[in-house]
Amino acid sequence: MPNPYIIAEAGSCHEETLSNAIRLIEVAAEAGADACKFQMWSSPTRMRERRHIDTSGQYDQGSIRPQWLSNLRDKCHAVNIAFACSVYLPEDVMEISQYVDVFKVSSFEARDRELTDAIARVKGDRPWFISTGMQEESDDAALPKEAIYLHCVSAYPCPLEEANLGAIEPHEGYSDHTRCIYTGGLAVACGADYLEVHYRLDSTSAACPDYPVALSPSQLAQYVMFARTAAEARGDGVKRVMECERPNLRYRVLG
Repeated sequence: MPNPYIIAEAGSCHEETLSNAIRLIEVAAEAGADACKFQMWSSPTRMRERRHIDTSGQYDQGSIRPQWLSNLRDKCHAVNIAFACSVYLPEDVMEISQYVDVFKVSSFEARDRELTDAIARVKGDRPWFISTGMQEESDDAALPKEAIYLHCVSAYPCPLEEANLGAIEPHEGYSDHTRCIYTGGLAVACGADYLEVHYRLDSTSAACPDYPVALSPSQLAQYVMFARTAAEARGDGVKRVMECERPNLRYRVLG
């Protein structure tokens, strides 16, 4: 995987239209992301039940259609990025697994063993990410060990002063809800090897649920560029004499 591995999170910004979903994939590729991620659930009623929501209408929108899966996979592969998808219902895992390159579990389902066990059975050697919002450090023991963890603050948007980037563990990642083009690079400087960030189309409606946390196409490109620059500057973290400073070794004063 590239370092950092950047997942562009399209979320609900397709606004129920396949053509928008296809364009979102193109935007992710043009920005230099490594994967484009959508979200799918087969039953709004089940989503409301599992998340303890009694308000009708919640989750009636936002999911991709199951019949889009092959189109989205093929488009991602055509533009040389991975097709990723968040899965929420255990009964959806088998269908999604036929198409995706990357699995994702949200913070809200991170400790749902029925869901994570279902993914573990089918994922093979494909990457699997779990966000860790709304958790204490001690809660990591309840998460599947084979997944890649993404530090996350489950607020939409997340205030920058509460991003808590110092909590990122080595070789883990960061799921970003700050809507700031610099936060991904700062996370990389703090040690993140993986990033997930929301984005949208220029035409996305402000009424879209993901709009408050989504970067515009131009902002996504800036975000990716800054994150790549941060990774280059971070280096490998091994303290040693660098090639650029070797000519100055002769001037050192040795005690």
